[in-house]
Amino acid sequence: MKISGYVNQLAQILLPVSKGLGFTVLPTGVIDGFSAPKALACFALEKPISQTVYLAQKRHRALPQRYEPVIALIEQAIQ
Repeated sequence: MKISGYVNQLAQILLPVSKGLGFTVLPTGVIDGFSAPKALACFALEKPISQTVYLAQKRHRALPQRYEPVIALIEQAIQ
């Protein structure tokens, strides 16, 4: 029987990891916000990594104006 799982919420990923059921790579802030951070083993990377963030939308379709404040917050946060 094939067993697999998928979790899309960062906080939910850490619960099974803290019980020894796997490993993950997450930002430090997620670990700091976890209810039992001492149950996790954290290792520092030798070289820091980063990932490009893209803002995508459908071609030829304008976003509603309610998205503008959210986009501005995202742009401010990544600068």
